Amino acid sequence: MDCRALRTGFAAFALAGCLGTSRPAVRAWTVEPPESDVASRPPVRLDELTPPPFKATRLGGVSVLPPYDGAAMRVKRADGTLAEDSYNVFAAPPAQLLRRPVMGALANEPRFGRVLPPVSSASS
Repeated sequence: MDCRALRTGFAAFALAGCLGTSRPAVRAWTVEPPESDVASRPPVRLDELTPPPFKATRLGGVSVLPPYDGAAMRVKRADGTLAEDSYNVFAAPPAQLLRRPVMGALANEPRFGRVLPPVSSASS
């Protein structure tokens, strides 16, 4: 058998293997709030309750700094550089995903009273 024919056959076999496989599906991720420690706290007697120092707390805007502010996930390589992971993305921009868990954490703290969402930045 000719070496050239063997190489051509091997190249065709390798290309057929590449063409037959499909790309992995892109997976979307969210940010879940941590589990509350309210259940582990001792019970509170109603006569010992004091009103919260703040009747209401409004959460300001939540922001995430670049390069982590986009929907693409970033992974740190062994050499310390960042690379974009094209198969794993956030379901929404990270700032939007973090807003709900931060509000939940504040709402679980008795000193903050009622927690209000940020004011809309939309023009009226």
